[in-house]
Amino acid sequence: MLSVLQWGAAVFAVIAAALWLKSAMVKTPSSFPIHVVQPDSLSSPFGGPFGGTHVGQGQSPALKKLGEALCRQSKWSAAAAAFAAASALCQSFTIALDVAK
Repeated sequence: MLSVLQWGAAVFAVIAAALWLKSAMVKTPSSFPIHVVQPDSLSSPFGGPFGGTHVGQGQSPALKKLGEALCRQSKWSAAAAAFAAASALCQSFTIALDVAK
């Protein structure tokens, strides 16, 4: 029974590390563009989703910092997931060698 639990823990650890790594590999933008639209008519004063003329673009320092932080976070998360995967694989090999005795 103990061996089954050890194998289960090792398998779940490998799956968790793989999912963690996959989530860390999601591409996150480092910047968020802001588009400024002028409404076409008075009937839609706020521009509506399709009614308006593109006036220009803008940027937000706060959004840029957020994007850069998300990119850094993803890189650290990917490294942590890789180490978790290595640890889980070491545990799996340890169990396999112990069972093979």
